[in-house]
Amino acid sequence: MTLPMKTFHSFKYIVIFVSFLGFFCERETAPGIDEEKFIDVYAQYLIFEELKIPDSTRTSYQEKLLNKNGMTPDDLRKSLAYFRGDPERWVSILGEIRDRITELKKEAPYDSSANKDFD
Repeated sequence: MTLPMKTFHSFKYIVIFVSFLGFFCERETAPGIDEEKFIDVYAQYLIFEELKIPDSTRTSYQEKLLNKNGMTPDDLRKSLAYFRGDPERWVSILGEIRDRITELKKEAPYDSSANKDFD
């Protein structure tokens, strides 16, 4: 039993369409932040994570950092998901984040009194 050629072509197009649809639905959409800005903001965000300060103060600093850069916590989460979606790129970004953290710590020690921008 053979399928008529018209049915075969229709089936082929359906398979191609479903394949593309699945590919695009699984991919994270690009965040509204470029890679360099993400690296800078996330490096500072991580520095605040390690500070020995009350959680409420840390959260306040992090919120002010995001607001200053026109971001929300949700934007940061989406950016993380997007950049982690490409493992090779993510490894490279992590190296740049580490380097940026090192630079920031040399510029000014991060403690609650050293961050006048966030008071």
